[in-house]
Amino acid sequence: MRKCLGWILAAGVAGLFAVGLHRLTDQSGLPLYLGYGVGYAIFSALLLWTLKQCRPGWHPAMQRMASLLAGAGLAALDVSVSGLSGETAQQAFFSALLGVALVQVVAKLMMRNGNRD
Repeated sequence: MRKCLGWILAAGVAGLFAVGLHRLTDQSGLPLYLGYGVGYAIFSALLLWTLKQCRPGWHPAMQRMASLLAGAGLAALDVSVSGLSGETAQQAFFSALLGVALVQVVAKLMMRNGNRD
């Protein structure tokens, strides 16, 4: 359980990083959507790894789905709290969702090729 606590803490920190990364990219002159995509991809990857370590009895598809839903939920909450509206909010949310979904696709391809770890 102690090992899981460390992974859960790491996933939580990655979630905070995802929420704040787009603010850093906005200040540095990089596109706003890059921060959403990269931040949520990192969060999703760490959350997926945490689920793999802490819930090995779950089917890999269930782990990917839980990671996808958590990433989408956090992205929706982040976009709504950040005060974005209209097309900008939509693009920011779907950029974050694209980052989360790409991690799930890569995880699925790695499982298909036999790389279980």
